[in-house]
Amino acid sequence: MILKLILLAGITKVRGVSSSVAIAAAITAYAQINMMKFKNIPGNKCLYSDTDSVLLEQPLTEEHVDSKKLGFMKLEHVVTEGILYLKNYMLLKIIKEKV
Repeated sequence: MILKLILLAGITKVRGVSSSVAIAAAITAYAQINMMKFKNIPGNKCLYSDTDSVLLEQPLTEEHVDSKKLGFMKLEHVVTEGILYLKNYMLLKIIKEKV
């Protein structure tokens, strides 16, 4: 299906990618709900999270981490120091990358 979007200036844009705002919103909402279990771990403060990633004070337990299984978390970095001053803007000192 090809959608034609008519802009205010009278320019027509042809878009050949089918998409659905409702499906995208549902996937994002599900991801946010799924991330709540990592944000609320007692004794492991969540410093930053997004729909697919989380930065915690302590490493996750083995029951949540498996880089080969769908739906599990993957340890990508070990951080020793960091400055988080805005959402998505941070300075991190990484000792191991792509663990």
